[in-house]
Amino acid sequence: MQRDPSKVRVISIREFYRYGKLPKVGDIVEVNNQQARVVSITGGRVTLDFNHPLAGKTLVITAKVVKKLETMEDKVKYIIKQYIPRIELDKVGVELGEGGSVVTVKLPIETLFMENIGTIKARIADDIGNKFTNVNKVVFVDEIEIKREAEAKPAEAKAEEKQAETKPESQQAQQSSQ
Repeated sequence: MQRDPSKVRVISIREFYRYGKLPKVGDIVEVNNQQARVVSITGGRVTLDFNHPLAGKTLVITAKVVKKLETMEDKVKYIIKQYIPRIELDKVGVELGEGGSVVTVKLPIETLFMENIGTIKARIADDIGNKFTNVNKVVFVDEIEIKREAEAKPAEAKAEEKQAETKPESQQAQQSSQ
């Protein structure tokens, strides 16, 4: 980002005195809900710089590529990860339909309890639509699996069934005739 000379302003030191503050060069101050750095103080005037501290500087960034996302499904999963950082990607399902124009996303049940999940889903869908121009629709599916325990049989009934399975057929026939 380039430095913007229009973001450097000079104001009277009296503005600071009104609030009982005496600025020093290098201080970060807030003026009209914006942060500025005090550049100089001369002749009752304070020069403030509202530019970002890194504006106009050259940044050298060292990075390491850890994974290349090949498929659209993987790319969609990592878009979701940006909005829901704690999500486990193996629990996220992504399916492409209608030649890739419809993306169906299955999120784990834990996401239903997240605050503002509706807004998060809208942002995810918007981001997917912006990154993949062929996508016309994003569908979110809330899939909840109902887990039921098998009805417990009384211990006696289980024992009788086991005995019946282990006896030869002739003994079973004799017991049923009695």
